Amino acid sequence: MDHDHFEQLLTRFQSLQHLSVGGVYYKDKNTIDLMDHFQLRSLELSNTFNDRYLPFCFYPNKQLRCLFLEQVKIDQEGVKNLFLSPCLTKLTIRGHGTLLHPNGLEHITKCQSLEYLDVSDASFWSAALPYICNMTCLRVLKGGAELSDMIMYVFNQDYPIANTIQGIHFENLMLAECIERMAMSQRNLSFLRIDKEVMTPALKMLSNTDLFPNLTSLELQYCGKSLTDDGAFYLLLSDKLTSLKMTSCTGVTDESVSLLRINHTLKTFTNDFNDGMRNWTISEVIQHNSTLTELSLCGDKISFNVEDLLVNQHLTHLKFCGDKSEAHQILSQCENIQHLEAPRYKCYYASTPSAYSPSPPHSSSTVSESPSYRSSSPT
Repeated sequence: MDHDHFEQLLTRFQSLQHLSVGGVYYKDKNTIDLMDHFQLRSLELSNTFNDRYLPFCFYPNKQLRCLFLEQVKIDQEGVKNLFLSPCLTKLTIRGHGTLLHPNGLEHITKCQSLEYLDVSDASFWSAALPYICNMTCLRVLKGGAELSDMIMYVFNQDYPIANTIQGIHFENLMLAECIERMAMSQRNLSFLRIDKEVMTPALKMLSNTDLFPNLTSLELQYCGKSLTDDGAFYLLLSDKLTSLKMTSCTGVTDESVSLLRINHTLKTFTNDFNDGMRNWTISEVIQHNSTLTELSLCGDKISFNVEDLLVNQHLTHLKFCGDKSEAHQILSQCENIQHLEAPRYKCYYASTPSAYSPSPPHSSSTVSESPSYRSSSPT
């Protein structure tokens, strides 16, 4: 879309609250003034070509809650303006082409409402971390491999942030020493997500209730064979985790997953795209586990036995790689299944929404098909 059409489009929507813009060349400041007029609650900017006017997008907006930036270059003035919106709670800065001027990052401490920060740029963390460490409002930090090194520094110092962070998303977590530093001061951590690689000693420490008494939700994605049964044993024997999600963790086999039969803490379990799973293990887990309410096991060779699902009346959300006939059979015979999804084919809904759902649920009396599905990929 060119600049003129974009400007015409903006003038048609008088109550606009959410705006996503990509590849628009701002010829002048008029477009920015139009955007400011709407007092947006959510703004996404990606691949915007005229850096001269971009800083004006960040003039203090009393309504702005969420800001997403990708492949943009922000100069010193823009960085300063970026952190002046008083109600900003979620900030995401991603993309290899994204550059923030290092001068002005100290203004991040003015974001007194900021709770979620996602930045993939290593230079940002090295320049802004001294200021971030003194923020008491942040709840979730997300970053690339460099964040692990930064966390080692953060939790080795007496910073306010160490007592307030509740969720951390690493894209790599290879060092058990990083977990040790977290355990020294991180008593409030309830959610942790690790992408790509993880080591067994780190998982052993994470499963220790004395070290992390409030950690109840753990996500492991694209860890391949770095996540083995040895690491999974610690997690599945934990008496505190209520949600464990593993995606593309091919080092996990039936040997550890079979422990779900005796696990009475987990309510949500995911082991997607791991074709090492065998159907007899799935049957045993479903029949003997009385606490699971959400189960996701997607794989080309995985199927569910309707008789097993009839035995377990607690299971309400199911995700699998079945076809349409299997979905109809499960929904027609298993009244306890409220939501069913088959992502590699199409999505089927029963009655209630789930975190897996890419579109709104439909009536419980029918099986509905979603027009498309975008499979997740590592960030």
